[in-house]
Amino acid sequence: MSYRVHHHTVIQYAGLVRLAQFNLRLEPAPWAGQVVTDYRLAIDPAPSAIRQDRGPFLVEERRLVLREPIARLEITSSFCVTVAPPPVDYAAAAQYGVPAPQVLAAQQAQGSVRRGRRVATEAQVTAATAAPAVLPPCRPATGPADSAVPVAPAVVEPILRNLA
Repeated sequence: MSYRVHHHTVIQYAGLVRLAQFNLRLEPAPWAGQVVTDYRLAIDPAPSAIRQDRGPFLVEERRLVLREPIARLEITSSFCVTVAPPPVDYAAAAQYGVPAPQVLAAQQAQGSVRRGRRVATEAQVTAATAAPAVLPPCRPATGPADSAVPVAPAVVEPILRNLA
């Protein structure tokens, strides 16, 4: 699954700030099973110094120092990340009532799939599982109009309705 992430923060001060220091943790850390591409960071006004380091909790951290007086700071970060699905231990999942793919396929063929205390019809399951197909493929973001946020409700709402 590929995700395009766009983060935009604006900090507005009531007056001038003569020395500002920030710790940014916006770039994903390297993890097994995920690949981050096209990472971009824009800071306005530009800081006097940026120190990049591996921060606590295995995160990428950038420490910014702004020595010139500022009344506003704007930070924009964007990247694409592709995440591999985690391996599923069906033997362990069975003890929690999660069916193996063969059982799930048989239930779908019968027209219903049990989800907790509710039974969803095959059409509802198909609609909920087909929803991610509406997402555009991951490509370099060119600005706020490329944000994936507007399509998120189209993905999440059918799933939440079917689980309610």
